Amino acid sequence: MGHIKAVKDFSFLKHFENRWENFKRDFLILKKYFKLGAHTSNKSIVGQVRGFSYFLHNKTIPDMINLGFRHPDWRDEQLPQIKESFEDTLAIPEIAESMRFLNSIKEEAGILSVYFSSMKPNAQFILHYNNDPYMYRAHLGLIIPEGDIGLQVSNTVVKWQTGKIFVFDTLNPHRAWNLTDQERTILIIDFYRPEKDRAEMQALESQQLTLRLNQDKASFGFSGGSKQEQISEELKKRFATEPTQTFNWD
Repeated sequence: MGHIKAVKDFSFLKHFENRWENFKRDFLILKKYFKLGAHTSNKSIVGQVRGFSYFLHNKTIPDMINLGFRHPDWRDEQLPQIKESFEDTLAIPEIAESMRFLNSIKEEAGILSVYFSSMKPNAQFILHYNNDPYMYRAHLGLIIPEGDIGLQVSNTVVKWQTGKIFVFDTLNPHRAWNLTDQERTILIIDFYRPEKDRAEMQALESQQLTLRLNQDKASFGFSGGSKQEQISEELKKRFATEPTQTFNWD
């Protein structure tokens, strides 16, 4: 797999592009009524991203709570109310309609997680790589401001486009930035590597989900990316100095 792939290489993702306005609608509903704070938020390694998940690892947040997931801001006595709040959110007619669509295709397509990610103005993800070898990650642009904004994967740079999807391998070193004065919002779709044996990928994901939740109850079951000190100085220098190529949407 190259550093960045277009939707044509993964045909099921075309359904997401066709429905991008529905996902934007859902996000705006959630933002208006829930403000995507408190229990409907997650934070990145630099504290600049918040979002709502339809499901993670094929599990809703109430299911993840039952497995041991905990947000750092939650107290145990709040859990019944938090679970009820998430269940009420998933029952909102527009959200429920999107869930029906996702449930109709996720098994055949091997979809694992679908969630929103909003990057604040003048924010950056530091250079890192993930350790989730069972999956690829897709980004669908929903609200993309003009200006200095993008994702770099190895030596390839891509700027998100509204209503368009690209795919990348999170095992490759990558970084992201939004140096505009507006928030950037995308939908993230994680799915099993289609060229690998599905049963092997499922077993690997299950093992890592259990391991990560045992290590960090707020991890969402993901590797969370490498720590900055694990990035070699050589790699940092290469990212800072080597020329890059721009992803061609055509």
